[in-house]
Amino acid sequence: MKKTITSILMLLSFGLNAQDLTTTFEDLTLAPESYWTSTASSDNYFISNYDYFPSKWDTSFGGYWIGGFGYSNMTDSVTSGYTNAFSAKAGSGYNGSANYAVAYDDGYFLTGEQHGNTVTELWITNSTYAYNSMRDGDGVGKKFGGITGNDPDIFSVTFRGFWGGQQIGQPVTFYLADFRNPDNSQDYIIHDWTSVLGIANIIDSVAFSFASSDTGAFGINTPKYICMDNISMETRVIGLKDIDAVAKLHPNPSHGPLNIKSESQINSIRILDLSGRTVYYQKLNSTSANLDLSFLNKGIYTAEIISGNKRQTAKFVIAD
Repeated sequence: MKKTITSILMLLSFGLNAQDLTTTFEDLTLAPESYWTSTASSDNYFISNYDYFPSKWDTSFGGYWIGGFGYSNMTDSVTSGYTNAFSAKAGSGYNGSANYAVAYDDGYFLTGEQHGNTVTELWITNSTYAYNSMRDGDGVGKKFGGITGNDPDIFSVTFRGFWGGQQIGQPVTFYLADFRNPDNSQDYIIHDWTSVLGIANIIDSVAFSFASSDTGAFGINTPKYICMDNISMETRVIGLKDIDAVAKLHPNPSHGPLNIKSESQINSIRILDLSGRTVYYQKLNSTSANLDLSFLNKGIYTAEIISGNKRQTAKFVIAD
């Protein structure tokens, strides 16, 4: 059953032009039938379009992925169990596309240019692992509805928009499964890509958290996986003032290390290539930063440094 959750958009008038952006994850490279998460040797995030997606790795017990985001093109909509956690139950990305994001456990992502965005729409669906666990039950999670089919089970994800660490607007809750209707024929577990609208207006990040009727001593028993695709935003510049240099970058040219020192507190640093694509992003609460940009190809880049509502941009070169 396909459900669409809508909410009233906050109407904030800033009198500025908006730019439509959609993150489809198709700019990410994967071998067929594979997925990516952070590892001990990889970055603990990935960037698609202008959005920043953290990925968490734990170094204990030999190291393992403990949550955040990965991305996938897996199409196995049949096989049950955690070994198939990175397949969407829909069998592909949104509208038959290849790539999509997979998130595990409560988390967040950063919405691109950090100038204030409206997430106008995103598409989500269950992973095959979570869907089959709720449909059939497994060694941890129960079969939704129980033996009689009358248990009022739910599995949901709630989205919250933030700006500068403060929640903006009202949470939006989407039910990935809902068995509360007295008419059991109306019970459902989402298996198609489904739209979520109007998370919040003028935000820099989106947090999400899961809830389930099936819990135990260690929290939620239902696999806390969700697949996301086609995150659509309107980007608005809401009063950032360009300023003369108060931060200094060195060395320039750089062979990878880049040191930034500022007269005022730095809130964030974003590195863009010549096409305007974000290739690095870091939140800060300091007057200095030491960046390792050795992963970048040689060329000319722009550092955007945000301090409060002030922005400085500076060109620098990555050399051989």
